[in-house]
Amino acid sequence: MVEHPAPANPRPGSTPSRSGEGVWLDVPYADKDAAKSFGARWDQQVKRWYDPRPPTAGLQRWAALAEVPDLLPGEDRSSPLQVGGLSP
Repeated sequence: MVEHPAPANPRPGSTPSRSGEGVWLDVPYADKDAAKSFGARWDQQVKRWYDPRPPTAGLQRWAALAEVPDLLPGEDRSSPLQVGGLSP
């Protein structure tokens, strides 16, 4: 079995490095035992939970949300005063 190095900062929705077909999960520490009971696995290199055989019904509540870009399409942050309708 060939192991691929894990990304430094995995992107939500990307494939976990070890399983090749799972999805990342956002599991709070308090929920780790519940997630594990539904079949979630811990990726030691990336330090993140993943669902090795998605979609697993019990793990859907922890599915990672899509990344929101820093700048949304059509958004202009060139002048901080323009945010909120103010003008210089």
